[in-house]
Amino acid sequence: MNRNKSKDIGVDKALNSINLKRETEILLKKLKLALLFSILIILLIYTLIDVYLLHGGDLSKTIFTLNFHEFWTYLIILIFFVFIYFFGSVIVKKQVILDLAIKESEEKYLRLIIGAYDLFSGIQDGIVVLDNEFNIIHVNPTIEKWYSHKKQLIGKKCYEIYENRDEICENCPNLSLIEDKVIKSKIHVTYDKNNNENSWLEVFSFPLFNQDNSSIIGIINYCKNITEKIKAEQIILEENKKLQELNQFRKNLITRVSHELKTPLNSIQSTTQHLLSNYKNKIDPQILRFIATIHQGGLRLTTLVENILDASMIESGKLILNKEDVNLSEIVQKCIDEIIFLAIKRNLTLKSDLPEILMLEIDPIRIEQVIINLLSNAIKNTPPEGKIHITANDSNNHIDLKIKDTGIGLTKEEIGKLFTPFGKIERYGKNLNVDIEGTGIGLYLSKEIVELHGGKIFLESQGRNFGSTFILRLFKT
Repeated sequence: MNRNKSKDIGVDKALNSINLKRETEILLKKLKLALLFSILIILLIYTLIDVYLLHGGDLSKTIFTLNFHEFWTYLIILIFFVFIYFFGSVIVKKQVILDLAIKESEEKYLRLIIGAYDLFSGIQDGIVVLDNEFNIIHVNPTIEKWYSHKKQLIGKKCYEIYENRDEICENCPNLSLIEDKVIKSKIHVTYDKNNNENSWLEVFSFPLFNQDNSSIIGIINYCKNITEKIKAEQIILEENKKLQELNQFRKNLITRVSHELKTPLNSIQSTTQHLLSNYKNKIDPQILRFIATIHQGGLRLTTLVENILDASMIESGKLILNKEDVNLSEIVQKCIDEIIFLAIKRNLTLKSDLPEILMLEIDPIRIEQVIINLLSNAIKNTPPEGKIHITANDSNNHIDLKIKDTGIGLTKEEIGKLFTPFGKIERYGKNLNVDIEGTGIGLYLSKEIVELHGGKIFLESQGRNFGSTFILRLFKT
């Protein structure tokens, strides 16, 4: 209703100004005639005064019987009044033309407003037009629908409608637009007639300039209903909270179970080791093999539990490094001695060419864990009669330890899975003649431990059956 009323008023004004030019021309003619008659009347009055007061009513003493001096007096007066006539005509004409230009400008502005009303009415989002004092002077039908429970919109302050306030809102985008000339937005909550939250609107403020763009004469609020977006974000936040709780529960469960498993595993390992060491000649060979299998399984399970605990500590940021100056070459040799039996068991050649001294400030236990993981990975993925070669490059600011094998290599897809938690590459049933045991957590832990040292792990492989090269880069302090 408000919109239709405003539009009707604008149409009436536009129609009333169509005949403005014709009326102006008629008015100019009337003003000229009125000025001419005024001059003639003044001359007639002056003549009568001259005849009856100065010449005693002698009609012979008129303008036609004047002497030379009196004639020029009349002529000068006449010229003066003619000048007034033309000068007055010019002033009146300029003023009328100026009024005409103003009226025509108003007509164009009204047409623009009428067009804007039609445009606003077709927009599905809300449009609110404000003056400089934040009074609402126009709304489109969408806003009328959203705020249908409000009895009056036109003439109200925007903050009275948006937030049921008696004073301007905090971080008001309209105020920022007026004072700082900055376009901003603000989210408002709409309420129903019972003052319950109904929907969410994001309100953008845009300036409405005068005709020469020198100053802001009003504000246009573009209101977008973001209720579904807000609800979706709330659902995401709630689900994210649940996921965080589940993740924390998972971490706690893994830590608790892993700790609980260590005690019986230690018992299994110590018992089987005792039997293998002290009763080797007293136990039936077949039973002895069973005991050895149990012992090896216990070792693998113990390693898995320790890796899981380490991964949990890394995720929670609780893994602390105990750095000291050590010789990396000695650590590598220690790892080789510890794992050489696996290489011999698979008929592999494991060789190292390292300088005698490679000093670094590192956590020796953790770096040993990394090297064991890398060597174990190379042994598992290299078929029998293959080779594993360990070298090192000592540069100015870092040391690169390279572990190169002649194994089955890695495809691009497989490389993408490495160094992720449990990123094990399944090779069961592919007849690759490799060890398929393992969980895939070792390389992930190795990457995290190296990065805690400020280092990096690289992988180079030309593809299947071209071997792999793992590069462990550790920086000098």
